[in-house]
Amino acid sequence: MTWLRLGEGFPKSGDVISLLDLEGPFLDDLSDESFRTLKEFLVECASLRVFWLMPMAQTLCVDPRYGLVLGFGRSLRKELIPQFITIEIDIFDRQSIICILQILQKPTKKDSLSELEYTLTKGTAHISRFKWASISDYTAKLVDPNAPRMISMDSSHALDSFQWITCIEAPLGTGDVEVDIAYTGLNFRV
Repeated sequence: MTWLRLGEGFPKSGDVISLLDLEGPFLDDLSDESFRTLKEFLVECASLRVFWLMPMAQTLCVDPRYGLVLGFGRSLRKELIPQFITIEIDIFDRQSIICILQILQKPTKKDSLSELEYTLTKGTAHISRFKWASISDYTAKLVDPNAPRMISMDSSHALDSFQWITCIEAPLGTGDVEVDIAYTGLNFRV
């Protein structure tokens, strides 16, 4: 293991573990000089796995400024470092160090998106899982594909219970307004 301060050299091989965010949100209010130094460092790390350890920014957000790393990391994955891995930590203790070491030992695939962002909560690693699907796969079952439809789910509120159902469009009455929704989001807070 080699310890380096940002600007004091570049790793030649192995994994890179960044502790830059452990003292404070590093990317927030970054000077031009610090940005250039970080950029030079990351360019040299393009072929390595980079693990960026940080406080929580998504599930138990301590300070929203730490979330900058998530967007920064997603851009880096597309443009420079395919294996840029973020690890959000609730408490930096022995249990989280053991969990981090287990993550470091896992092989990563350059084309895999599912295990590049970890969240450690009470010593347990959590990752996001998703499945790409075409909207036509879900609407193919509809009798009239041009009919108005809505998303429905059963009472369990499980994501896999989502389904498209045909709905009856009621005619507009006096004083009614038709709204064309271009963007929307879902939230399951109870």
